[in-house]
Amino acid sequence: MIDMKKAIFLLLTLSTLFAQAQTKYTLSGTITDARTGESLIGATVASAKLGVGSAANEYGFYSLSLPEGEHSLVFNYLGYEAKTVAVSLFSNKKINIALENSGIGLQAVTVSAKSETHRINEFNVDKITIQTIAKLPSPFGEADVIKAVQLQSGVKTMGEGSSGMFIRGGSSDQNLILIDEAPIYNPAHMFGLISVFNPDALNHVSLYKSNMPAQYGGRVSGVLDCKMKEGNMNESDFSVGFSPFSSIISANGPIVKGKAAFFVSARRSLFDLVLKPGMLMDMMPSFYDLNLKMNTKLGKKDRLYLSVYHGKDRLLSADSFHNDWGNTSATLRWNRTIGSKLFANTSVIFSKYENYMEYTDEVKQYRWLTGINDINAKFDLSYFISPGNSVKFGAGSIYHK
Repeated sequence: MIDMKKAIFLLLTLSTLFAQAQTKYTLSGTITDARTGESLIGATVASAKLGVGSAANEYGFYSLSLPEGEHSLVFNYLGYEAKTVAVSLFSNKKINIALENSGIGLQAVTVSAKSETHRINEFNVDKITIQTIAKLPSPFGEADVIKAVQLQSGVKTMGEGSSGMFIRGGSSDQNLILIDEAPIYNPAHMFGLISVFNPDALNHVSLYKSNMPAQYGGRVSGVLDCKMKEGNMNESDFSVGFSPFSSIISANGPIVKGKAAFFVSARRSLFDLVLKPGMLMDMMPSFYDLNLKMNTKLGKKDRLYLSVYHGKDRLLSADSFHNDWGNTSATLRWNRTIGSKLFANTSVIFSKYENYMEYTDEVKQYRWLTGINDINAKFDLSYFISPGNSVKFGAGSIYHK
């Protein structure tokens, strides 16, 4: 009887020690650009010793669960200098990391690796940075998101000079195209020659070609999800750019240094300023667009964003005909970190597309108007269960007119 009690006591002791040895805590926070304070979407944090890691979500938030103790973690992002941080993890901890842009040029490098037996399902997504887009050749002198997407595998175009995309066999109108979560129903200026996405205003682009996540509401073909720049929280910046078709003026900087920032960019066609209908062509096209974004930190756990896009095209003839069409969208978004593993996003989205045509002849004046109005509200929660394993759930409602 005594031996049995000793055996049970020894078993309980070993079980307790084993449970203590398996104690894990969670490290979480945001990964940003050290100069601008903008979120680095897809930046990674990893422990080389344990062989585990995690990637920041579309808002720059990361969460990584590790055994208690001392850890050496490497934070990395393409085009930025890797940062090694020593962490003493004996409770849940929050660490925000700022990475410096790397100015080191490298020769061509070939990387090969053997795939693991288990792979995270990334929903067949291509992630494209604006730096990558800017390096691609463009026939019109400025970076074009749609043209870059058309170069991806599984995407076919309607022909040169067109913004139409056939993704995995779907038709062009079956794609969901978003800018800061707001749908864009006509993604082109100048009848497809130029996309509505101002390259100076974008931070990151994700292309889903099949198996789209449920958060997009289901789609027949593909999803193009574009994120706008958030604005520099540390210093002001101003730029001007010209191409054969348009000019771009951009400005961003802190509203309250280290706490709130803004970004604004405007683009307009140039040729219609000097050429009028009837001079070289009977009809003269023109366009403009405006991107505006503001964000502010509300304490340590909350962040508020406001994004606005407005773009318009006009076709004007020498006689009494004109056609105006364009997109307008606005997104109010609230991010909140709940504990160390739960991330919440609440969005209210407005989107509007209008197409107006007017023509006058000797007898009558004809007017034609069509459009789409959306008001969308949604709530998403992301729970980071373990390294490489997370679940996302939520609800949404849309009023579509």
